[in-house]
Amino acid sequence: MNRLDYLGVCDLCRKIFNSFDLNGDGNLNILETKLWLEAFSAEMNTIDTNFNSDKFKAWFRKIDEDGSGTMSLYEMIRAICDFYKIELPEIKGDTHVELPKHLL
Repeated sequence: MNRLDYLGVCDLCRKIFNSFDLNGDGNLNILETKLWLEAFSAEMNTIDTNFNSDKFKAWFRKIDEDGSGTMSLYEMIRAICDFYKIELPEIKGDTHVELPKHLL
């Protein structure tokens, strides 16, 4: 994926993210994440959205890279790219790609 494709994915994810960030705090809490997954259940039907299931808890811990208990926009982008097997671009040899400021 080139940088322009990556920016397009980021922009689409930001729009999806903002539509599910119901309390406007800039993160998706567990309920907002569940709503997002249920809305995309036809696509992401491999993820169990039952809060109490071990499968959902394990998936959420994997996504929640910073351990905050919420999902950031960057974590959502990583989750979507991982699900669809989209390789994030390497920039200047660094495998951690920062979000462009205009997308935050």
